[in-house]
Amino acid sequence: MSRVREMLLRHYKKIVFILSITTLALAGLLLFQMDQLIHLKQQPLTHKQYIIKKRAIPVIGSEPELYMDIYPGDTIEKIANRLEEKDIIVADDFLSYLQKNEIYIKGNKYKKQDRRYILEGYFLPGTYGLFYGTSPQELCEIFIEPYLEWMKQKGNEQALTIASIIEKEAAIDDDRYMISGVIMNRIKEGMRLQIDATVLYALGYHKSLVTLEDLKINSPYNTYLINGLPPGPICTPSFQSLEAALAPNTHSYFFYVVEAYGNPQHIFAKTYEEHLSNVEKYKQSKRK
Repeated sequence: MSRVREMLLRHYKKIVFILSITTLALAGLLLFQMDQLIHLKQQPLTHKQYIIKKRAIPVIGSEPELYMDIYPGDTIEKIANRLEEKDIIVADDFLSYLQKNEIYIKGNKYKKQDRRYILEGYFLPGTYGLFYGTSPQELCEIFIEPYLEWMKQKGNEQALTIASIIEKEAAIDDDRYMISGVIMNRIKEGMRLQIDATVLYALGYHKSLVTLEDLKINSPYNTYLINGLPPGPICTPSFQSLEAALAPNTHSYFFYVVEAYGNPQHIFAKTYEEHLSNVEKYKQSKRK
């Protein structure tokens, strides 16, 4: 006991000093907390909204947070809705961005002009790695990569538009090349394309039967009224349709119609009279 007492007396000043510092620190913390409580009571009772944003695109090389497919025949509107379903971006925000007069993507300028959406048809089929919280421009930069690669190799704007029409018109690969040839024959002869798929795009919705009234719609996409190609693609073309647009079959056909009801294959005609006969055969097949 005497030794312990002797040690305590020897370090008495140090112990008192340490206890004093600790007491002052605790007292300061207590005063700070009391001040915060008083300050909060004086503030008006309001509700503050906090928006939790999902992580934007991280550094290059990071693993995507999710994957999304773009399919042949997709339109910008379908892609936008799919993006919203996956909680990546609000569809209207994406669509509004693509309705600007012009945008810059990957150093290139794209103009809307008479198109419904600037980059309709430019997002080629494939599986894309994406990140939550991505801006419309960043999404376009991701989606447009395969198109830019295709353009470097052998693509052109006219072929892209033709391919999108082929995609909506043909169901089998052989027909793609034949329909591509029909389109080129009509363009060379200065004939209007008169393709129902462009009318449906002008209408903005799909229907099984295009009526005579539908053919009157005033739109730069209505190839029954305009000369040549529409102002841009009408959907995402498949790579098969892109190949067909670049290498159309050489023939003398100017018309085509589905061969029979329920049969996706087309039958082709050189004259309008022959075409009308084929149309009648198709109508008869529907009645059976």
